[in-house]
Amino acid sequence: MECENSFENCFCVNMGTNKTEDYSLFVKKDGNGVLVKVKGEDFTLYFDIGEEIEVNPKFIEENKVKVNIPDDLDIDIFKSPIWSEYTSRCIGCGSMWYLFLFFYARYFL
Repeated sequence: MECENSFENCFCVNMGTNKTEDYSLFVKKDGNGVLVKVKGEDFTLYFDIGEEIEVNPKFIEENKVKVNIPDDLDIDIFKSPIWSEYTSRCIGCGSMWYLFLFFYARYFL
């Protein structure tokens, strides 16, 4: 996934989740078509057509929102009612699940 512009409430840069090299396929809309970067051999057979053009994802370098996580964060934070608000706005993209795993692994393992 590529994000060229930070949205109003994004804070991925603070979490260190704004960049990745761990992907097999990158797709970018280009006018009426798409550009595809294939890194994994699993997809080579499907995209071995046409002219070869260099394409790489761009990643956000700065967010307007800055997040500071306390060093003594308690696991009870996951029982907070604030998660109900976020659940009501969920679009099912999986980002919050990754955020949860990041917090849990970083602070509780």
